[in-house]
Amino acid sequence: MKNGAFDYIVKGDDNDKIIPLLHKALEKVQLQKKVQQLEKRITDKYSFNTIIGKSKALEQLIDLAKKVAKTNSTVLLTGETGTGKEVFAQAIHENSTRAGKSFVALNCSTFSKELLESELFGHKLGAFTGAIKDKKGFIEEANGGTLFLDEIGEMPLCLQASYYAF
Repeated sequence: MKNGAFDYIVKGDDNDKIIPLLHKALEKVQLQKKVQQLEKRITDKYSFNTIIGKSKALEQLIDLAKKVAKTNSTVLLTGETGTGKEVFAQAIHENSTRAGKSFVALNCSTFSKELLESELFGHKLGAFTGAIKDKKGFIEEANGGTLFLDEIGEMPLCLQASYYAF
């Protein structure tokens, strides 16, 4: 069992145990195949091939993003709203060594200062009115993966300073 066996049957055991055990093993194999198919679909969905466009500038951006994906660097993606920053961030994540970890996206412009702080850093039960349980922050959720902070320029300046202290 320690070496990865699914189950075992003792010699002389009731033969009625074999058929249900085979069904369970078959279900497990089918589930593993389904997981692999879904993982491939996610990888395909967020690959650089899904970025639409043929301009020289876009090709250069994709080449640069592919190079950055191979590193362990912080990346700043700039551009107007709707230009595909999150698409690039997901493609970089899926082509990096962090691909097996979480990709967490947060639009900083949609939260008040207090709520944004709680979403990013988490909170403990009773920390404020309405904190009915401990909650992990997005920073902790993304640990080892990617945290994409969209519209970070809309974040209150006092919170931006909190990140540098973090």
